Amino acid sequence: MKKICLFVLIFILSVTMTACGSAGGNYYPDSSDTEKGIENIDRTDSVAVGSDRKMTRSISISAETEDFNLLSDRIRSETVRLNGYIESGKTNGNGYSNEYFSRSVSFICRIPADKTDEFLKLLDSDCRITSRSENSNDVTLNYIDTQSRISALESEKVALEKLLSEAKDTSAILEIRNQLTDVIYKLDSYKSQLRELDNKIDYSTITLDVYEVGVYSDTNDKSFGNRVKDGLRQTFSTIASDATSVAVFVIVNLPYALIFAAVCLIIVFAVIRTGKRRSKAKEKDRK
Repeated sequence: MKKICLFVLIFILSVTMTACGSAGGNYYPDSSDTEKGIENIDRTDSVAVGSDRKMTRSISISAETEDFNLLSDRIRSETVRLNGYIESGKTNGNGYSNEYFSRSVSFICRIPADKTDEFLKLLDSDCRITSRSENSNDVTLNYIDTQSRISALESEKVALEKLLSEAKDTSAILEIRNQLTDVIYKLDSYKSQLRELDNKIDYSTITLDVYEVGVYSDTNDKSFGNRVKDGLRQTFSTIASDATSVAVFVIVNLPYALIFAAVCLIIVFAVIRTGKRRSKAKEKDRK
């Protein structure tokens, strides 16, 4: 009699779970669940109306700087000061030599959403932004739907745990444990999705590509005089850079030049001595 009552309870619980699934607990939607998915969207849309929107923000920026080290350090320090963090960073190049060979750095910065505009203003004042794109995404419906799924699964978990504590039959215990394990797995998965959404909402994603230049590139809004001035600065900067590169090359390779010169002198002296010996030998033969 107890077994019959237990299986009746399991059957009732299964029917209840099915009803919860049609109200927003579809764990693995497929083609057969299309109508349920539509019901979920309608439900979450009605809940979202009038509530705070959940927005994610991503920004991509390309910029150039005349002081590469200063700007790189500034980006790192300002990110920390604003309670953000650098998700990744990569530096290329060894140092500025001319307009074709320079250093560059790529950052992916995560900045608190309420501090993003402040960070962008600081960045704009420390370098010249050459391009910028921004994208905002409304994830409100997805966020509310995930919360609803978590709530339904937690209720289901409590009910299964209660059934498990009251079960006496071994087969019933195993069946309930299997269902409970499946529910816990799905619950952890949705909680992980919610944490990921929270991170994207709380922190804006800013992708920075910064390039080192000797002089900032021209812009169309500059006057003729300023463009000539900047052009001359670029030319003199390139000449100075090339002269420095030549000087460095000469100094670095000077030991090789000295060794080569010494070998050449030895060969010359050896040739001269050989010539003298041959001359003396010829004179002796004549005598």
